[in-house]
Amino acid sequence: MDLLQYTFFQHALLGSLLTAITCGIVGTYVVARRLVFISGGITHASFGGLGLGFYLGTNPILMAMVFSVLSAFGVEWASKTQDVREDSAIAGVWALGMALGVIFIFLTPGYSPNLSAYLFGNILTISLSDIIWIAALAVVLIAVFSLYLREIVYVAFDSDFAKTQHIHVKWIEYMMMFFIALTIVLSIRLVGIMLLMSLLTLPQITVNLFTSDFKKIIWGSIVLGFLSCVVGLVLSYFLNVPSGAFIILVLVLVVLGAAWLAAPHVLDWATHTWYTVVKNRDLEAESASRAAASSEAAASAAAEEAASSQPEPEQPKGLDGRAVTGGSWAAVDVSALADDASIRAAAQQLKAQGADYGLVTLKTPDGSICYASQVPAAAQSIAETTVDPARIAAIFREEGVIPVAQLAAFKDPISSRTDRSMAIHYGDGLWLDAQKDGNAWLNPYSAAAVEYVGDLVAEVQGMGFEQVVLTNVQFPKLSRKQDYGETSGVSRADQLKADIAALQSRFAGSMTLWFSYTLDQCNTNSVSLDVPAVTLGMDNLLVTADKAMDADSRTALEQSAAGQGVQHLVLHSADIFQ
Repeated sequence: MDLLQYTFFQHALLGSLLTAITCGIVGTYVVARRLVFISGGITHASFGGLGLGFYLGTNPILMAMVFSVLSAFGVEWASKTQDVREDSAIAGVWALGMALGVIFIFLTPGYSPNLSAYLFGNILTISLSDIIWIAALAVVLIAVFSLYLREIVYVAFDSDFAKTQHIHVKWIEYMMMFFIALTIVLSIRLVGIMLLMSLLTLPQITVNLFTSDFKKIIWGSIVLGFLSCVVGLVLSYFLNVPSGAFIILVLVLVVLGAAWLAAPHVLDWATHTWYTVVKNRDLEAESASRAAASSEAAASAAAEEAASSQPEPEQPKGLDGRAVTGGSWAAVDVSALADDASIRAAAQQLKAQGADYGLVTLKTPDGSICYASQVPAAAQSIAETTVDPARIAAIFREEGVIPVAQLAAFKDPISSRTDRSMAIHYGDGLWLDAQKDGNAWLNPYSAAAVEYVGDLVAEVQGMGFEQVVLTNVQFPKLSRKQDYGETSGVSRADQLKADIAALQSRFAGSMTLWFSYTLDQCNTNSVSLDVPAVTLGMDNLLVTADKAMDADSRTALEQSAAGQGVQHLVLHSADIFQ
């Protein structure tokens, strides 16, 4: 490519990469903390610094940096200490910066020929000194986020909880406002003041359509931002249009394309296509096969009618959905159950593999509910892509497979925030575990939480699932920071026994309720149960093992469970039950 021979284009590419890194890192914090309009206010406030720089004849970028940092700190100070609404403080610095910029530029003698480059960006004019400055910022950001990622994530998502963890929240907030201001100023040459806010938000919004992981959003935003900059830069060069505006146009088109790809109907189509093509389940061929089978059946029926002297065969009995057969279990990816055809194909595959039970996860440990639940506390938990449990249960039964719904119980970071009365607390905030960004949990001591779990069980029962597996009927890892509220002196193990007893009593005789635990939880006093799981009083126990068991170990487990009153025990490998 001839363009690569030019120094200005090489600088532009390097500047794009470094800007993508800084904006990807800082922008993820901005989006997670919902500081989009603060970044917009700081961006436009920097215009006052540019105007002052032109008026004084000094470096406009340096003065813009001073204005941006002061504006960022001013918004943070006013909103946190002066009881000023955050949006009002943003509006104030936004208007002040633009007003001062206009006044200073008006008072500047002569004409400012480079003003448009600061307003709308022109990365083709980026200098080596600009690259050095933004490279230094990128190095510092990488170092800070590598050392303090956990603390930054806590502050971004729940500053109240961060305070309970003795994290210096105020220090981190001011530090991040400082980095936001620096990133804004040093990126002005790329897309300009008027468009910079888009580079801090659009890549993050796009990646967030497909993942909620903080680290993945950072990496995805960097890659997407850089690719968009390169595409916009090259196209703007050949089309002879402003590079900054064209980069943003590319980003907007990418957002629209990603939103279309992430739409439920597109995901359903993609899932169905994957299942039929990759899994080699051609539905048309399946229909032809069924037609042939139907013809054979018709011919067989005619032959039987002709041989009237022979007795009629006994009609098969209907499938008993509550029966415990002791047969094999197999899990089905809920995303592969988008429509009747894919549901039936999955059920037929299970049957061909010899499975008696088809396990479908309808509520995951991350709190997502995979169907349109009508339980009030689940209002915020419904996943973007949902399935129809009633059709799944009906078609599974038609194909001779017992449908089983799996629901995560107390590990639930979504509904615990929706209704905080059901959650484990720490002081005035929610207690979070140590997993990645921290997950809130439902409180096993809370009668409302137990009732909520039971309501979900009742809901899927009404949709045709006569067997339900409950996972995560446990406490999180033991911590002195957990506040369970009023416990009346009841131990954690006794509370779990009471919860299990309440759930079994609620559904006694109407359905088969299973409780799922790992093999280690069944054999030892785990920190999440305090006692072996076999002693918790459940009637039906499903045990997941990450390794094969010999006959003696299995017999010992079965005898131990039976001695504790467990009526039915199923043992399967952990890779089946996620």
